[in-house]
Amino acid sequence: MLILYCQDPLNSYEVEEVFLEEARAAEAAGFQTGLIDFDVLQQGETIEGALRKLPRFEKHQSAIYRGWMLKPPVYEMLYYELRKRKIELINAPEQYRLTHMLPGYYRLIEEMTPRSIWLEPDQLIEPEDLLQRLDLFQGGPVIVKDYVKSCKHDWFEACYTPDSSSLAEVMRVVNGFLERQGDDLNGNLVFREYLDFKKIGEHPVSKMPLTCEYRLFVMYGKVIDWFPYWPEVVYDANVKPPVESDLKLDIHRVISEIKSNFFTLDIALAETGEWKIIELGDGQVSPPLKQISRSLFIKI
Repeated sequence: MLILYCQDPLNSYEVEEVFLEEARAAEAAGFQTGLIDFDVLQQGETIEGALRKLPRFEKHQSAIYRGWMLKPPVYEMLYYELRKRKIELINAPEQYRLTHMLPGYYRLIEEMTPRSIWLEPDQLIEPEDLLQRLDLFQGGPVIVKDYVKSCKHDWFEACYTPDSSSLAEVMRVVNGFLERQGDDLNGNLVFREYLDFKKIGEHPVSKMPLTCEYRLFVMYGKVIDWFPYWPEVVYDANVKPPVESDLKLDIHRVISEIKSNFFTLDIALAETGEWKIIELGDGQVSPPLKQISRSLFIKI
């Protein structure tokens, strides 16, 4: 299998630094690696130029892209351009879109995730109408994000509001979020119920609460590996994600309904003792984790 990485902006013949350790681990495990120019790819107009360092293979090659997030239309262009070179990414465009954007997968995890509402892609923000929709949360705290990302590291300024019944408070956080996202807004606004998860620390900069959360990597319907989500804190060694407990059947039922070949599933332990699904993501664009380089590619 071929693993495609983003090239370093300062050295086009090297993997970008943050992915370098992972790329070396992939090569040590026997994978061939290739380079993509992410900056050119993002422009979306001269996609062939982004692939100039990739050879045209004579035989079909299965591949995984391991790089920064791509908006679905850009991923689709990448997918079909690679197919011209006999390189086929592990997830087709519709599979990428499914796990990349919350409205696509929400119904599949609705029973096991915080309640959520969102605006349609072209829907304008009408404050009074928005407040009425937020009645669902009965004035409780909510998280503001878009279809893909939050500004969690600006926790109090652009992510979390303790009072979803206050129009002024909600719009303060919404405006903070929109200002930071700018042209990178994915889809539109999402509002998610803030649940009390088991706290294991506090982010040293943003003061965001860090909770008992894990990232699971799922390939072809099976959990192949899992990692603690927050590197800033030490996890309780006695607390394990439900892939290794009696609760695993619920997780696997959900996994069986997600039609993607390679994705991530983030789960967190609620104060009630229940495991909740936080979100899904395409496995190809999960940020590099140091732990990945130690074991993931051995298990693929």
